Amino acid sequence: MNDSDVVDLHVGVKGRFKLSVLKDGVMQRESGWFDNLITDLGMDQLASAVSPFRYGQVGSSSSSPAYSDTALGSRIAGVDSGLSSYTSMSIDADNRYAVFRFVYTFLAGAAAGNIAEVGVSNNLAGTQLTSHARVLDSGGSPTTITVLAGEDLVLVYEFQVKQSSGEFTALVSG
Repeated sequence: MNDSDVVDLHVGVKGRFKLSVLKDGVMQRESGWFDNLITDLGMDQLASAVSPFRYGQVGSSSSSPAYSDTALGSRIAGVDSGLSSYTSMSIDADNRYAVFRFVYTFLAGAAAGNIAEVGVSNNLAGTQLTSHARVLDSGGSPTTITVLAGEDLVLVYEFQVKQSSGEFTALVSG
């Protein structure tokens, strides 16, 4: 490959989370969407063959996320997203962005406690965080979501890729 084969894509990435608590399939509580911090390790993982979004993580720490984080402050549980790499994807070629949505379901009892932080990682232990966030209320203030022993927790992570120039199709089909 030489310099004439390289395409400068000018890509931006961001992510956000949402939590839902269910009992017997009925919604009990739900957070709104709240933004995340993509860690330094996460940026490295995005440029590698690692599956950076495979595992959802929840914890109880009230510490603010930092770019250098590699794990949650106080992990409660982690779960595999399942066999598919993402649950849905949408592409808007006119505005040059793609959205990948990952869903992680913690069955009753698996994530019981006061959830104050969330993340995604490439391993079940949650020691290689791609993304980390404090749970925020609709006003942007830190809060917790309480999950009781008989309730399921659904964590949704939405990863967005936006390209500011060039052919978007090169990004998603390359």
